[in-house]
Amino acid sequence: MPPQVAMMNEQTQHALGLLPTMAELALSGRWLPHLTRAVVVAEALRRAALALHRVPSATLAGKDAEGRPLTGQHRHAHYVADCRGLAAAEPHSSLRITHMVVHAPAGLLPSEVAALLGVRYLPAYVHGPEVAEPEPLAVMLCGLGHVTALHDSRLFGRSTVFASRTPFVLPRHRKRGDEPEDQLVRELRLRGLPIPRQIERTRGPLGLAQSQTPPWSAFLRHRRCSEHPTAYYGFRLEFAEAVSGPLLLGSGCHYGLGQFVPHAE
Repeated sequence: MPPQVAMMNEQTQHALGLLPTMAELALSGRWLPHLTRAVVVAEALRRAALALHRVPSATLAGKDAEGRPLTGQHRHAHYVADCRGLAAAEPHSSLRITHMVVHAPAGLLPSEVAALLGVRYLPAYVHGPEVAEPEPLAVMLCGLGHVTALHDSRLFGRSTVFASRTPFVLPRHRKRGDEPEDQLVRELRLRGLPIPRQIERTRGPLGLAQSQTPPWSAFLRHRRCSEHPTAYYGFRLEFAEAVSGPLLLGSGCHYGLGQFVPHAE
């Protein structure tokens, strides 16, 4: 951040749109968590950042000073698990979480960036039972800026076709006249995105060999302190014109659920 920007107060930076809206963190260790545990890794990163920030942060927490959830059209932080492995290199490597992207359209204040920079490790439990002797996961802030500068991630690509990479959890209970596709369209509209010309349901992430494709039921769909009983689905979306990511939709989208990424046929 240029010195003249750093000298401005936070209100001025907000007003001028000079705050970064994206922080990119690389994960490393003997093992990397599977994408099915995206919610667990996201919650662990959020907890670690809030502990280091010490004072309340509406952007990092998604809550106001009184602890009430924000309702500002998803302007606060999304903790999004990202996978940048190559399936050809190792079985299932394409679904290992290599990075966490903190996407905050409202902007990240210097103190919030400092808190993310201070996160060095995530607890061993993020690996889950598949790892017999889990170890803490090393974390390093490796990028800061805006989504247009993030070139190595499919999350922020541009395409006419997007497909679910993590399950879309319904914001409301399903009922007649409010089907999963209806709730998906409403989520797109709330974010100013166009209505797809075609919507198809999928059984798991597309683009992988059948033996490497987990069903949506394999994904954790709620945080440790809460449980969301609504149904979940995956979709392939085809738009009339290309749109840009990120497409983060539905319940739990601030914890890595509801990810849609560009899909090439």
